[in-house]
Amino acid sequence: MELRPRQKEAFDAVFSALDRGVDKVLLSIPTGVGKTAIGCHVAKEFDNALFLVHRTELMTQTAAAMSRVDPGRVQGFIAPGQHSTDAPFTIAMLPTIYRRLERIPQDTFDAVIFDECHHATSKSWRAVADHFAGAKLRLGLSATPERTDGSDLSHLFSEIAYSMTVEEAVNEGYLVPPIARQCLTSCNLSNVKTVGGDFNEGQLA
Repeated sequence: MELRPRQKEAFDAVFSALDRGVDKVLLSIPTGVGKTAIGCHVAKEFDNALFLVHRTELMTQTAAAMSRVDPGRVQGFIAPGQHSTDAPFTIAMLPTIYRRLERIPQDTFDAVIFDECHHATSKSWRAVADHFAGAKLRLGLSATPERTDGSDLSHLFSEIAYSMTVEEAVNEGYLVPPIARQCLTSCNLSNVKTVGGDFNEGQLA
């Protein structure tokens, strides 16, 4: 899997920041442009990289992406029923690794990548970040780093190393032009609570 021009720019921006001594960086790139592929290419440059996700389907997608980026790289997993930290590339479910931090030495990984890092203001995300604070790189990936609840990500990331807007992605052919449709229903969402800026999925259902 080769990086496309904009992905390569983002990849280069990460290592340019490292060269400047900035080791906690965030990439702001729209959904569909290939954040996971960029993250996997970055991880490939380190001996022991940890890729953190918060949903099972993201774990599967990340494993598939790394298999295309570097087919020979052994992958480990930290998830319910799985615990492997000695592979060059480890994918972890955030809730699971949070509960197992005491079992994992703080110097296990030299790069820690947070997918969907706009969730990272929660207690569990912060605890994982603090535990691996000595890593050579902390990289955040997000399409929406500006949180709807106003929480600040600056305690976890020093700068946005690279950003791309949806408009740019559409104009440059990375995304198709969006079609917006308004649907009028009698469904009332006023009593549905939000968690981290998103609707509570159970209540929404």
